[in-house]
Amino acid sequence: MLHRLPDPVLIIDSNVGHQRSVRSDVDEHQGHFPKPQVLDLSSGMHRFVWDLAWGTTAKPEGHGGDDDEEYGAPRGPRVIPGTYQLKLTVDGASFAQPLTVVMDPRSVATPAELEQQEKLGRQMFAETTRSRQVLGGIHQVQKQLTAVREKLGGQQTPLSERIEQVQDAIKKIVNGTGGSGGNLGLQSASGGLASALRVVESGNRAVPEQAVAVFEESDRAAKLRIDEWNNLEVTLLVQLNDELKQANEIPIPIGGVELEMDE
Repeated sequence: MLHRLPDPVLIIDSNVGHQRSVRSDVDEHQGHFPKPQVLDLSSGMHRFVWDLAWGTTAKPEGHGGDDDEEYGAPRGPRVIPGTYQLKLTVDGASFAQPLTVVMDPRSVATPAELEQQEKLGRQMFAETTRSRQVLGGIHQVQKQLTAVREKLGGQQTPLSERIEQVQDAIKKIVNGTGGSGGNLGLQSASGGLASALRVVESGNRAVPEQAVAVFEESDRAAKLRIDEWNNLEVTLLVQLNDELKQANEIPIPIGGVELEMDE
């Protein structure tokens, strides 16, 4: 049994011999907590660490890690009190053991407040993850555009002008056009989503209205910027790639360029 304290960590040690596959899971009726983790196949002791956050695992040395990184996976919201199942799968054979998470006895939060917190936290987690994935993909495209532009040298040509046109359009998506609301760039919107998520996952109370407002504003702006990015991929980037091919240059990969995140 574990208390849902501010920074709880579950550490599971297992001792196995030489196996072909070893995987650990935490199951709950609504899904996996966290992502199933494939363990080292060598014989001996193995450690699985979970920080009681949805969709994430923690490293043995500590947890939190990627949350402050620009494109890293955010820390998910903490699970609500309930019964979960620890499952170790070795060569297809599963071994299960129940785990009960109970509320911090000092907390005054009601079950309804905790359910609302988790529901909203999951939504914020998904949107924050998505925005960071897209930002990561955009960053990769920006680096490739810069490399191609440098390769062309300082001479102004129709191709270099097209690259600069695409770069300027991408900057507007990332940085926005100033102001708030729908004018927020994807960078600021992603930061707002992450800030709202941190507020939700760090408290045992009703979700503050201010955090909800920040989330809604940031989410609205992020969706607009992502739509603009998707449109840019099939218009300006396609046109640029046609010109790059004509100049015998390597085209910029488009479609599905969002970065995969390690959890």
